[in-house]
Amino acid sequence: MTLGEKIRTLREQHRWSQRELAKQGELAAGTISHLETNKFRGDLATHQKLARGFGITLAELYRGVEELDLGNGSAPLTPVSEAIETFRYNDKAKATLLARQIFQKPFLPQLITLEPGGQTHLEQARAGWKFVFVLKGELEVTVGEEQLRLEPYGSIYFEASKPHQLTNHSEALAECLTVTSPVEV
Repeated sequence: MTLGEKIRTLREQHRWSQRELAKQGELAAGTISHLETNKFRGDLATHQKLARGFGITLAELYRGVEELDLGNGSAPLTPVSEAIETFRYNDKAKATLLARQIFQKPFLPQLITLEPGGQTHLEQARAGWKFVFVLKGELEVTVGEEQLRLEPYGSIYFEASKPHQLTNHSEALAECLTVTSPVEV
């Protein structure tokens, strides 16, 4: 099954028009049409909006989809395991959701793993807060125009509405725990 077929199936199960799904996912109706006909693959942010619109996890959105190539040079975006929901930002960065049914929770805990040279996407929530705690290695945390280097057991807490990104400039693996509230993916 393609992602487009999965989106159409879920939309039809909800008995929504494309316009209704677009409203639920805060996307343009034309985007839904292009996704369903596989003319547009979308990106992680688009898929997150769709999952939120359907009230499901990304793993549930991707379940049954053969392979999802975002066409941006990154590895295909697929759940690593049915039991643990892990998603790749790219070939050097991944996020593991540390809770089930995240849309029913007041916060989103994740384990972020960054290979040497890895970085997350530039993220920015509409509102809320994010906490980052380094477990292993060294990370550079960019929040707005500020950059902070964190070593193991170092942490930072900031407004998630500011653009932010995690980068591993070191030669060793880096892992951190992030907690975002409210849940917004």
